[in-house]
Amino acid sequence: MEQHTEQKEKTPADLFLQELRVATSPMHKALEENNISQSLMKPNVTLTDYAFYLRCMGEVIRVFDASVLPAVSEVITDFEQRKKMTDINVDLDFLYAHGAEKKSSEPFTGFGGKPSLAYALGYAYVIEGSTLGGRVILKHIGQSLTFTEQGTKFFSGYGAETGRFWKEFIHGFTAYILKNNGQEEAIKGAMDGFSDIGKHFASQD
Repeated sequence: MEQHTEQKEKTPADLFLQELRVATSPMHKALEENNISQSLMKPNVTLTDYAFYLRCMGEVIRVFDASVLPAVSEVITDFEQRKKMTDINVDLDFLYAHGAEKKSSEPFTGFGGKPSLAYALGYAYVIEGSTLGGRVILKHIGQSLTFTEQGTKFFSGYGAETGRFWKEFIHGFTAYILKNNGQEEAIKGAMDGFSDIGKHFASQD
C-alpha cells in the first residue's frame, strides 16, 4: 500500500535560515575545530583548558554585551537579559579559586564601526546560537571535571529557558529581516561573526 507523507511547506523564514546556515557552515566548522574549542571536548580536559576558553570567549562577550546587544535592542527588546559577561566572570572566579592557571588573552577586535541593524542581528545570531551548543559542552565539562552547578553559569545559557530565548530571538530576527529585505546584510553579519571569533581564537594559540 502506497504511503504518502505530507511535507510541511517551508516558510520564507525557514528558507532564509537555511540559506544562512549554508553560507556560514564553513566558518562555523572552522571555529569548532580550532585548538581552544577542541581542548574543551578532550576526555582529559583540565581546569586551565576550561578557564582559558572562558577567558578568550569572555573577550567576545564583552563586545557582545557592550556593542552588539545595544545595536539590536530595537528588535531584541529583552537584550538586557541576554548579557553574559557576569556569568563568565563568576565562572572564572570559581575556576581560579580551585587551581586553574590564569592565562592572559588578547582583546576581541570584531564588530567595529556603525553596522546596519540587519548586519548586527546576523552577528548576534552567532553568539545567541552558541547558547544551544553550550548545553552540549556543559554536559561534557560537568562529567569530566565533576562540576555540579558552580563554574558552569556561562554554558548553562538561560537554563530551562534556553529554548524559549532562542525561539524568541529567531522570531524577532527573521521577522525584521524579511520585512526589511535584509537577508544579504544579515548573512554578511553572521559570516563575519563566525570568522571574527575564529580569528580571535586562532590568535590566542
